[in-house]
Amino acid sequence: ATGRRVDLAMTTNGATLRLLAPDLRRAGLARLNISLDSLRPERFAALARRDRLAQVLEGIDAATDAGFDPVKLNVVMIRGVNDDEAVDFAAFGRQRRLKPRFIEFMPIGRRVGGMWRFVPRARVLSGLKRFGKLEPVESPGGGGPARYFRFRGALGTIGFISSMSDHFCARCNRLRLTADGYLRNCLFS
Repeated sequence: ATGRRVDLAMTTNGATLRLLAPDLRRAGLARLNISLDSLRPERFAALARRDRLAQVLEGIDAATDAGFDPVKLNVVMIRGVNDDEAVDFAAFGRQRRLKPRFIEFMPIGRRVGGMWRFVPRARVLSGLKRFGKLEPVESPGGGGPARYFRFRGALGTIGFISSMSDHFCARCNRLRLTADGYLRNCLFS
């Protein structure tokens, strides 16, 4: 053994996190990524195919109460679906120690609505200017491909995973274990 600590994070839909967060933290998990593509109940239900937004929001609170840091929110931006919520997510993260990460929609698997729905990072950044100037900051942990920014005075950061407009394959350091037991080194594979 090299003595190096394995940096392990879990990505979850957060629906049962309110029940599991303390146990996961006690077991040694330090970081959580919660997939959350909308803060609007009816839109969330349509995207997730479940009406569980309240449970996910409770799970986010439970995760921060249990001491998870950082808690990252993975938000896949989809043109014409949720691209009008970037400001809502920025405000949500700004009020807490949350790190919303806007992820560019990638053309893999089933396409939403059968159409290309890519929202480039530059468009989201432009929409967030109403809060003020975003300043680049170091990654809040995990050393992955996201680039992070902060508004002056904000508790949380905002990240961008720009797989389409900023190909980061050469600096990607991720290995993923899927829920069904497969290892994947790339979301495109």
